[in-house]
Amino acid sequence: MADDKLRMMLEEAQQKKASADAAEKAARAKRVEETKQSGEALRERVLPRLQAAKDEW
Repeated sequence: MADDKLRMMLEEAQQKKASADAAEKAARAKRVEETKQSGEALRERVLPRLQAAKDEW
């Protein structure tokens, strides 16, 4: 009986850890995607200005 309880506790802990790891991985992927999108938006705003300045110079 004690082994069953310990095994259940271990399985629960492993599931919680896996869930936390998955959530952390998803959050990291979301941050990476948001960073990419903000970088692309910045590039879209800045590159035309830089090209215009280069052409004038």
